[in-house]
Amino acid sequence: MSILSLVKLYRIVERPTLSKGSFSGSVELSEVRELILEISKSGMGRFNELVFNDEDYDGDPSKLPNSSGQLQFEVKPHRSSEKTFHQNIADLLKNDPKIGKGQFPADFYLVEEDYFAGSSDANPSVDSLKKICCLIDSLSKLAHYHDAKAKSRFFRLVFIKPEEVGVSQALVLETMVDEEILELAQDIEVSRLIDLCDSDQSKDAHYREKVGVFGNTVSEFVKGKPESEKPFHYLVRNWGDFLETFDKNLAVYISGFAFHKAKREVAEAEVDISSKLSGILGDIAGKLLSIPVSFAAVALIPKAGDILRSSIIVLGLMITSWIVSELLKNQSRRLRRVVHSKNIILNSIEGKRETYPEDLKKDVDKITHDLDDDEKRIQRLIRIYLKVCWLPAVAALIVHVYFALSGFSS
Repeated sequence: MSILSLVKLYRIVERPTLSKGSFSGSVELSEVRELILEISKSGMGRFNELVFNDEDYDGDPSKLPNSSGQLQFEVKPHRSSEKTFHQNIADLLKNDPKIGKGQFPADFYLVEEDYFAGSSDANPSVDSLKKICCLIDSLSKLAHYHDAKAKSRFFRLVFIKPEEVGVSQALVLETMVDEEILELAQDIEVSRLIDLCDSDQSKDAHYREKVGVFGNTVSEFVKGKPESEKPFHYLVRNWGDFLETFDKNLAVYISGFAFHKAKREVAEAEVDISSKLSGILGDIAGKLLSIPVSFAAVALIPKAGDILRSSIIVLGLMITSWIVSELLKNQSRRLRRVVHSKNIILNSIEGKRETYPEDLKKDVDKITHDLDDDEKRIQRLIRIYLKVCWLPAVAALIVHVYFALSGFSS
């Protein structure tokens, strides 16, 4: 239930001074009868006095007549929750135990400021309170863990920064809210923190890493505070500097991640292209095993005995040389496809070359140079083998012609 009816009644009687948490006044009954009934029904206030025409109605306000005349009343706003009247913002901070845990009170009225939480009126202190509650709530979601005892009025948020030697250092933020914190929080920007909390691993591949960097940055940043200052106050006071530090740490992480990713891509490209080039070379070597066998067949021509048998041997060797030649041409076409693929991969890597550190640039240059050398070597070998594969056929033809003219031995 809202305390709006109480606030309207309080304003109608021109905001008198509260006495022991109560206010009183005299007002035309017809103007406030519905408000009186709403207050009584909601339980947001208790009427200690409700007099109309010398009759007392505080025991049962619903019996108030629907008529005109002066009504004297005294009402005490309910004090068992934050939904009540507070003298000022300091009184609200004192009486609401949930603020230190990031829960902004939904329904309250500040007497001195004449501010009702449900209105659209601007109030710098309340705006600052909204920011600090949002900050505490977000920090509680990003902390490594926190102590949220039921009787406590604030969180004990723990952020841990692992050290290289293996000993982790823990930082504890006690989120106590006071007027000083509200003043410090007037200019802080919490949208970045809200975005980080609203994100998740499905939306951001680096979500867990960002949360980790954030926690480490909190621990690292607050460690530099003066001994006399509370950690939470120091963080809020220097929130802008903290965000800059977080951005720098995050940039270092993203840069390192991108570097290792690029290095892995370059290494994978080298392995992939090298294996394809090696496969081509291995296939060529297998095809060339037929050449020594073909030369052995040339030695059989003098023993053929006649031109017909010799011609059959020559024809067989020519067919073999043609088959090997076609297989080598096929490997040449395969090489062109591998080279095309290599150029696409290396061009994509070269396109990001300027973003790489110097050692990775040198690796890219070396890989490109080595792969170009392998490509040229295989092209040169294919050209040579295309000629060599015909040697058995040419040699067989020469031997065949020689013995055909000089005569075969029987």
